[in-house]
Amino acid sequence: MMKINSLKKLNRLLVIALIFLVVSCGVGPKSNSNSQLSGVSEKFYTSFYKEEGSTVYYIKPIDFESDKEELIADITFMQNSNGIENVIINFSVFTQDKISTSEIYSLKINETIIEDFKILYNEPKSSKLFEMRYSVNYPSKEFIKNYSNLNFTIATNTTTKTYLPKKKTSKILQNIGLLFN
Repeated sequence: MMKINSLKKLNRLLVIALIFLVVSCGVGPKSNSNSQLSGVSEKFYTSFYKEEGSTVYYIKPIDFESDKEELIADITFMQNSNGIENVIINFSVFTQDKISTSEIYSLKINETIIEDFKILYNEPKSSKLFEMRYSVNYPSKEFIKNYSNLNFTIATNTTTKTYLPKKKTSKILQNIGLLFN
């Protein structure tokens, strides 16, 4: 019986030592690191290597507001030797009034009118709150030119609302430029 207890203790000790070794060696997935990004906190974005010379960046959700409504956006883009490509902005609008997709007649990001946007879903989050989720392919040149002043304007048959960045979002957007400047 004494040998079995000793073997169990030895096994536990080996497992703990192995876990410590794996954690201390930093084994596991890592985001791409780039010395030029030292000013941008990785808590605001994730990056990964896609193919020869290309890196994909995912900007974690950032908050915008209009009156008492909220818009949350995340941004994905690819950077390679040609610069920034394939900017995709996904965003959710949280509103107390259900808006049918046919009521939206204009969507602008900054001053760029978005003709082709996808409505991913439009559903209730609770009895008093609706979420509308959109996806937009945004022109790369416009993104580079306007990233620090990003805002959204949605016009329906009855109202027009502009969603401006919250204070924390403004700081994040200012730093995002370090990813491609």
